[in-house]
Amino acid sequence: MDEMRYQLDYLQAVNKKLTIDRDVYAEIVNTSGNGLFYYYFEDNTFNALGNYNYFFKEQRINTIRDLYEILDQIESLDGNVLNHFLFPERYQEKYNEIEIALDDIWALAKCHLIIDEDGNPHAKIISFHDNTKLYLQNKELMTAVYYDKTTGMNNREYFVMKLMEWVAKAEREEKTITVANIDIDDFRKINDGISIMVGDELIQVFGQYLSEICNHENIMVSRFNGDQFYIAIYDPVGRRNIGYIHELIRERLERPLRLTQLEINISVSVGVCDYPEGGKNAPELINNSEIVMFQAKHQGKGRIKYFDKSIVDAFRKDIELEDRLKAAYKNKEFFMYYQPQFDAYTGDIRGWEALLRWKTSDGKMIPPDVFIPLAEKTGLIIPIGDQAMEMSMAALAEWKKYYHDPLFMCINVSAVQFRNEYFQSHIQGLIQKYHINPAEIEIEITESVFSEDFDAMIRKLMALKSFGIRISIDDFGTGYSSLSYLKNLPVETLKIDRSFVENMSKGNKDYIILSNVLAMTQQLGYETIAEGVENEEQLEHLKEMGCDVIQGYLLGKPVSKEDALNKLKEIAQDKNHESESQFEFDLFMDGNE
Repeated sequence: MDEMRYQLDYLQAVNKKLTIDRDVYAEIVNTSGNGLFYYYFEDNTFNALGNYNYFFKEQRINTIRDLYEILDQIESLDGNVLNHFLFPERYQEKYNEIEIALDDIWALAKCHLIIDEDGNPHAKIISFHDNTKLYLQNKELMTAVYYDKTTGMNNREYFVMKLMEWVAKAEREEKTITVANIDIDDFRKINDGISIMVGDELIQVFGQYLSEICNHENIMVSRFNGDQFYIAIYDPVGRRNIGYIHELIRERLERPLRLTQLEINISVSVGVCDYPEGGKNAPELINNSEIVMFQAKHQGKGRIKYFDKSIVDAFRKDIELEDRLKAAYKNKEFFMYYQPQFDAYTGDIRGWEALLRWKTSDGKMIPPDVFIPLAEKTGLIIPIGDQAMEMSMAALAEWKKYYHDPLFMCINVSAVQFRNEYFQSHIQGLIQKYHINPAEIEIEITESVFSEDFDAMIRKLMALKSFGIRISIDDFGTGYSSLSYLKNLPVETLKIDRSFVENMSKGNKDYIILSNVLAMTQQLGYETIAEGVENEEQLEHLKEMGCDVIQGYLLGKPVSKEDALNKLKEIAQDKNHESESQFEFDLFMDGNE
């Protein structure tokens, strides 16, 4: 009897403890704010606990199927993801979590599968936690990190992140992705020439238009920086392709874009590449499409150009050459050759043209027509050109110790170098440093110098001329407006482009043009130099036409500073000998008288 009473008391005590534990756990669940659902596999029972009505309002949820049907109504929730979440036992998963938008609540949902000792699913707990505050904080942070402030569009960081996801997906699904770089042509002129405010508004208006025409779940558009936009298209088909989008853009830009205070006409250059041919990952696709865009811009702007391996290879060679160019300047790999110029009638030496050469550390010669355009493009032509000027003037200073007759040093000056604000002070400083007569320095410029701010360039030329420096126009006859502005230029010499000389024969078009140009320049009082003279016929024609100075392989090839000095010494000695002979002859004649 006592044993039975003991067992009864014990069971009552255990039941009381379980009741207390149940009440405590229920209170914990209720005060947590979470909504929970508890499912038993053995008897297929489904219980709702906690604050589940907060998440699902008045919706009835008596079974797991009810919960599935409610969640299946959420558009952003993929059916496959939902199945994995609610039925982890089917996929041999123990735990899953997803984020779900439930009306104005952003919930973090978790499903935890409980396994018995035999490894079979015993129960599962599905919980919903209000994550709205954290979501809004993250959204605000994401806006700061992934959105462009000027346009409100996705920015570079978002585009790269999403494109990486798309590439991984495309690899699995064996799909293609198109990436296009869209750049507004001459945007800097708008930004600098009108105002930054107008530039920003233009970016906003054009960005809004791109967003409108790219409003599709498989198309992504972002602003990277400045005037560069990127479009990515996943599995481009039908009208969802870059050709169709570009045609829409082209047609729209046939009309001006309306801004607050003005209307403005623009064009865009577009570079396109596709995954996987144009790049195996997001950075490659982005970089290669930008390279192709630059090629489109280089070929005339307002164009679309598609990926070609040769374009990218050539660009990478330019990058490699640019790096080598920087090292070459630092390591003083540049040197000068000098080509003589002769009076067409007396044969006397008139001067030397300084020619820049580059020999790499491994002994390879890089042609000037390869490295000079790249140096101009990158701005390296300024320090390299300054270095070339100094070497040339140092050579002239040395030569003048042995050769005392007038002698011109003709130095080629790039348009980029000439426009530099320190060019005038630098060249004057070098003339003073090497104690050179400025009248023996002749700078050769091309018509491209005047493509920007004509009046400012004229003032700079006038200042150089007043200092005593001679000015020569190089490649005369090839520019679009040589004759129209010639009368306004403070120049002494015109250097006829070699293309007229090399193709010249008696009576042909080049001969007629050249003879008329020389006749005109003679009347205007300019000295003329013909370069590229390689045979006697060319020489005789030029002399007949009245050309003043001859330069070319016929009379003298480019030589080193030392060889040029030896030639000048030889000329000086010959002149001294002739002078002595003439003096002796004069004495003899005086004696006979």
